[in-house]
Amino acid sequence: MLCAHVISAIWDKIKHGAKNVPELEHWVHPCYWLVTWAEVYKHKIEPVNGRLMWPKSQCPTKLLPPKHVVQVGRTKKKRKRAYDKPSTQGHKLSKK
Repeated sequence: MLCAHVISAIWDKIKHGAKNVPELEHWVHPCYWLVTWAEVYKHKIEPVNGRLMWPKSQCPTKLLPPKHVVQVGRTKKKRKRAYDKPSTQGHKLSKK
């Protein structure tokens, strides 16, 4: 893709009468053309059957999630305040 500076420089050349300046499409790589995009995506992706219809895995072991690692730092309090009890923000009052 061309940056804005290159595009403005090409337009400036055309505006001031430069000869043999190719069109902007000449400067763009073919992978950005609409024709190339349509060629790549002409084969649509078919939906996959539901999980019950998937083939059974031949993996010899049962895959388990990774182990939980306790993060470094201060831990949270065990006790959480009840919903109906007001929370105290601190000992100082505001100046309002």
